[in-house]
Amino acid sequence: MPSGRGSLVSGGTPFRDYQLPEAILKLKQGFGRLIRTQDDTGMVVILDPRVRTKPYGKLFLASLPQCRLVVEKA
Repeated sequence: MPSGRGSLVSGGTPFRDYQLPEAILKLKQGFGRLIRTQDDTGMVVILDPRVRTKPYGKLFLASLPQCRLVVEKA
């Protein structure tokens, strides 16, 4: 059974149980490719407003290493 369907059978949701963790993992991996050592510098820009407006957005931000967060309003 595909993993997304198992979530529905067990009472979960494919978004919360599969897609969200996968997306968070990909963001963490991308961040890790930018910053590899303490001497490295870089900037990650997230333009998707859902990171700030949706409840699951906090999970994305919490998954990143501690860093300075700048929020600019349009």
